[in-house]
Amino acid sequence: MAKLLIVEDDAATRIIFEAMLKKAGHETQTANDGAQAPTALSES
Repeated sequence: MAKLLIVEDDAATRIIFEAMLKKAGHETQTANDGAQAPTALSES
């Protein structure tokens, strides 16, 4: 499946998205906001 970056400032929403996508078989990486997104991408 796909490797996806979830960028969401609301922690509860981010956790729900991550759980749903992992359940569907996707690999996920998360970031709290757009400023953290480049760092999250470089870590993947």
